[in-house]
Amino acid sequence: MVAREVKELSSASAGTATRIAQDLASLRVSIRENFASLVTDRVESERGELMKIASAIASLTENMERLVAHQRDTLVKVQEESARIAQPIVRLIGSIQFQDVTRQRLQHLESIFAAARTHLRALDLSNPLTKSWPDARSFAEIALSEGPSPPRSTEKQNKDIELF
Repeated sequence: MVAREVKELSSASAGTATRIAQDLASLRVSIRENFASLVTDRVESERGELMKIASAIASLTENMERLVAHQRDTLVKVQEESARIAQPIVRLIGSIQFQDVTRQRLQHLESIFAAARTHLRALDLSNPLTKSWPDARSFAEIALSEGPSPPRSTEKQNKDIELF
């Protein structure tokens, strides 16, 4: 009887061990399937996030290219406008320089005429030698008159630009 009970217990133990082995195998398969499912879900989730990031980078790249193209167009327009207005400015500066040179020459002539006036005033026109000069009297009258453009004051005037 004890041997029979030991045999039954042994048989029950073997059945339990077989069921435990089957349950462990089933649990292993279930864990493997769940883990594979989790990994697949995680990979798909990561792939989706990476696709969003790639799309955002592509959008930023397009925006940057549009911005660079706009800046390039703006720089071209600025360059064209600069070239367009540079020529009149160069002509204006040339005109101002010409007027300045003309003003300097006129001032030089005025100083010559002022010196001539001074010398003519000092000259004794009643002297018989001066009478032999051709039209000395009429020249003296013209030179001593102020004329249409009187000599300018030698004092410096505070003007930014004096054209004449």
